[in-house]
Amino acid sequence: MRDLLLPRACAGCAAPDEVLCDHCSTLLHQPQAIAMPLQRFGYALSCGLYQAHIRQAILQWKDHSDEECDRPFAQALIDAAAYIQLDKCINEYCAAQGINKILIVPAPSSAASLHERGRVHLKPLAHALAQALAQPLLQQLSEPLPQQLTQQFPQQSPQAHKNAEQVPVEVCMALSMHRQRIKAVQTQSASSRSERVQHSIRMNERQLARGVEAHAAVAAILLDDIVTTGATMRQCTRVLAHHGIDVLTGLCLAYTPSNTDTPSGTQQK
Repeated sequence: MRDLLLPRACAGCAAPDEVLCDHCSTLLHQPQAIAMPLQRFGYALSCGLYQAHIRQAILQWKDHSDEECDRPFAQALIDAAAYIQLDKCINEYCAAQGINKILIVPAPSSAASLHERGRVHLKPLAHALAQALAQPLLQQLSEPLPQQLTQQFPQQSPQAHKNAEQVPVEVCMALSMHRQRIKAVQTQSASSRSERVQHSIRMNERQLARGVEAHAAVAAILLDDIVTTGATMRQCTRVLAHHGIDVLTGLCLAYTPSNTDTPSGTQQK
């Protein structure tokens, strides 16, 4: 009955009877490495590029409450994590460093954005990723790694991780954003985005205390929807590091290409 009254269409291209059609899903399976020297692995990873249909799909999900996109977006993140065998990388790092818990930390939104959306839109994706990391990621791929990407993200030898035990993974809303009157999507230049987030992102001590036992050795994985200049993710990394929490890497749905890579008519975030 609902589909008769409110026909479902692809969030990206409006193809009928789809939440996210096969074509748009494929666009979210084109991982991009984003340099993040402050993070332990040296880079963050996006599922695809923030342009055309993926841009439309993310905006539909994020700002128009298309919660049915939670599942395909979460699967895209899980697949991206599987491409780099993130579960094994985490366990190996934790074994070497004595880390006993990993926190999935979503990037914060302003109070105004939270009120407008009525939910923390990254939270369901964070929980899905945390749950997936409890099992071998390669067994959860929705589609195989494209062959042309194997060299960009080489598969690691399982022997390198044979002594690494599974580390618990939990979601922690450890960061908050304060007093922002300008949305991130309205901030165009790298310098203005950096200035916007420099003093606005803070540690949420109460949430951190709920997620971390006293004297626990923890590390974090950051999660965001869109990375444009990387200013938000870098500042999140700095805030967590200031409180003694190493950020191993970051994951996001989409990365905004440079102006030279942006097709005509497609606006940057």
